[in-house]
Amino acid sequence: MYNNVGKKIMVLAQIFGWVCFAAGFITCVAMVASDNMFGWIALGGGVVLLFSTWLLYGFGQLVQDVHEMKEKATAPIDEPIPEPAAEEESDSDTKEEQKAQDFEDDIELKKACEPETPEESIPVVYEPIREKPEKKVYRTLPEMLAYAAKFTTDSGMTEYLNRDKDTLPEEDRIKVEKLLKLTPNEIREAIKKMTEEA
Repeated sequence: MYNNVGKKIMVLAQIFGWVCFAAGFITCVAMVASDNMFGWIALGGGVVLLFSTWLLYGFGQLVQDVHEMKEKATAPIDEPIPEPAAEEESDSDTKEEQKAQDFEDDIELKKACEPETPEESIPVVYEPIREKPEKKVYRTLPEMLAYAAKFTTDSGMTEYLNRDKDTLPEEDRIKVEKLLKLTPNEIREAIKKMTEEA
C-alpha cells in the first residue's frame, strides 16, 4: 500500500479531479433543468476543483522524482545504474562508429606529430661562437684626442671618449674621465690645447 507512493498520489489526483468535474457538471445540468441558476456555480466549482488537483499531482511527481534520485545515489558501485531501455539500435551503432572514428583520429594525430624516420627530424645547427671585436688600442692620449676632434656631433665625440677610455694607460684614462665631466664645447677647447701642446 505504501510502496511507490508518488505514482499513487498522481493517480489519486487525476481520479479526484475528474470526479469533481463530473459531479459539478451533473449538478449543473440537474440544477439548470429545474430552473435553478446556481447550477452554473456548481459547474464552476467542479472546474476549480479539477484545476486544484494539479497541486496534488505535482506533489506526487516530486515525491516520485526524489525517490528515483535516492535509488540512483545509493545504488552499489559494482552494479551499473540501469539505463532507459528506449535506446534504438541505430543510436548504439552510431556511438560505436563515432568511438572507432575518434580512435583512428587519435592515431593519425600521433603519427603526424612524430617523425617517421630519423631523416625527417629537424637537424640541429651549431653556430660557431663569434668573439667580440677587439677595441683599438691607442698608444698615446694625443692620438685618441685627435680622432675624437674629428667627430661633428657632440654626442658622438663624448660616446667615443667614454667607450674607448679604458684602452689608454691609467694616468691618460684619468685625464679623459676629467674631460668627460666638462661640457662638449669645453671638451673641444681642451682637446685643441692638448693637441697643440703635444
